[in-house]
Amino acid sequence: MKSATRNILTCLAPMAFLALGSVSYAGTPTATTYTADDLFIGFHQTGNTSDYLVKIGQASTFTSTQTLSLGDIASDLSAVFGSGWANDATIKWGVIGTTRLAGVGSDPAHTIYASKQGNASTAIPWNTGSINTLSTGDAKIASMTSGYNGKTSTANSTVGLVQNNIGTASNIAYASFHTSGANATGAAANLSFALFNPTIEASNASGITSSSATLAVYRLVPGAVAPATALGTFSINSSGTVTFTAATTSAYNTWASSYSLSGANALPTATPANDGIQNMVKFALGANPNSGSDAPFLPAAVSGATDLTFSFPHNPASVAEYDVAVDTSTDLLSWTSAPAGTESGGIYTTVIPKNGVPSLFARLRVTKK
Repeated sequence: MKSATRNILTCLAPMAFLALGSVSYAGTPTATTYTADDLFIGFHQTGNTSDYLVKIGQASTFTSTQTLSLGDIASDLSAVFGSGWANDATIKWGVIGTTRLAGVGSDPAHTIYASKQGNASTAIPWNTGSINTLSTGDAKIASMTSGYNGKTSTANSTVGLVQNNIGTASNIAYASFHTSGANATGAAANLSFALFNPTIEASNASGITSSSATLAVYRLVPGAVAPATALGTFSINSSGTVTFTAATTSAYNTWASSYSLSGANALPTATPANDGIQNMVKFALGANPNSGSDAPFLPAAVSGATDLTFSFPHNPASVAEYDVAVDTSTDLLSWTSAPAGTESGGIYTTVIPKNGVPSLFARLRVTKK
């Protein structure tokens, strides 16, 4: 692997910049730096021999909604991709980063941060995996950082770098880690950073500033296969302003963490107590997911002469994310919805008329909103 990436800003004549969009460079280029855990936004365009890579800060700082201060990256984007970059459907962008070989803060070694087109509240997360699973992608990301660290920034942004992305001397540029890039070969030919299928990038027929060309960013911590945690959503406008919107804290995740659930055991459908009751049901009931003997929290049925009273404790923290309902059956095969119940003092109660049937059964149903 080559050790350096050529920065085209150091070899193009001033008139060449004018030809690329009449950009006025008002600032002073500086040496770029890299720290483990830094996140990057990369932009590239099929057929363009240059791409644009911007360091946006350490992952640990993205805990609240914010507008990023990156300099005048719009002028850089115009210089590389043309003045119509914001509405150009051929341009793609992605967010990537890693802690690499040492932990940073609460993130262990080999933690990867990767984007996926969409919003953090609706996109399907990337899955985490073992260190062995993540290591290939982790090494590719580290190679990309070596193509950034110590190079000369643009004059518009002290954290922005224009890269030559073709040829053997430039195979650690951002674009080289995507389809058709120098590092996208063999089994990884159609993967971003040899790990993400098919890509970490967003694109849109209306251009990369379209509302649907947003990037949900996830934190992949080595461990059992499980959905990664969302940091939030990145968007960019036609002025080159990048905004980060923090992911809404999940009440379920907070509850799972309070019981030290992690990896596959933290999934809503998991049964860490091996009692057949899924975590999301215990969340709705306010039960201990690690215990298989939480009898006081299980639904109770009391049969009367004309009706069946079905009740269960209801965790108020679950209301925003999970619905509870009661179904009834006379044969345990066909089920219908029971009449709506009432809630008082954290107990949900439904009274179900028997209507003269010899047997009546009830069950609790918990669904994600």
